[in-house]
Amino acid sequence: MVPVEIMLNTLHILDLILKGDISGVKKAFKNTTEPGMQCFDVALLELYQSDRVNMEESLANGNSRTHLEAKINFG
Repeated sequence: MVPVEIMLNTLHILDLILKGDISGVKKAFKNTTEPGMQCFDVALLELYQSDRVNMEESLANGNSRTHLEAKINFG
C-alpha cells in the first residue's frame, strides 16, 4: 500500500483556491472530515496502525513530524 493524498474539489476548497488562500487550503485539507479526502499524514498513520510501516519510517516521511507523532501517541 502506498500513502497518498486525496483532495476533493468541495465548495469550501474551491472558494479558498479562487481567493488565492493557499495556506487556507492546506489548513482546510489537514482538518477535513469530508468523506473521500485524506492527507498524507493520515495515510501514514493508517499504515503505521496496521503494522505496515514502523514509527520512524512514518515520522521520517510525514509532512509534519510533530503532528503525526502526536496522532500516533495520543490519537
